[in-house]
Amino acid sequence: MPRFDVGDIDITGVTDSTAALQSVIQPANRPSADAWGDTRYTIELPPGARIKISSELQITRRVHIRGNGAEIFCTPSGGLCNMLRIHKTAPSCLIEDLTFRYKISSVQSTDNDRTGVTVEAFNTQIRDVDIDGAGFGLMLDATKVGDNLNWFFAENVSITNSRRRAHLTK
Repeated sequence: MPRFDVGDIDITGVTDSTAALQSVIQPANRPSADAWGDTRYTIELPPGARIKISSELQITRRVHIRGNGAEIFCTPSGGLCNMLRIHKTAPSCLIEDLTFRYKISSVQSTDNDRTGVTVEAFNTQIRDVDIDGAGFGLMLDATKVGDNLNWFFAENVSITNSRRRAHLTK
């Protein structure tokens, strides 16, 4: 599997790395030969990294994000921050060993409608993931993708301080 470097991401969590992390994900957003092919790009985060974002990260093609215990935390700027969306065009993604956390100050919105991880793609695996402080921890869209029924695999997913731990739509 091809691997991608983390580029200019601030792994100390001091500066906003939304654009830098999205640019690392974007090269991985190259289409594979077909929806069931073996090509899946791996993004490996450094162990112990703390990555600050301020808006939603988008995955539109097959990718494997190996967190190695890293934390991605959201400090919304001027609105809600959904952390990660895996689009229907990104089948067979794997997200593992990662924490998603909201950092909401007393002057920011405390609205519970922010989402930790939204999965729209079929054949998606999420394992060893912690989601903290999201209104919806994990949102799953179970609609059909073409002729394929949508299925998900979640293992060792911890959702804390959330109004709803998981939400399934169809």
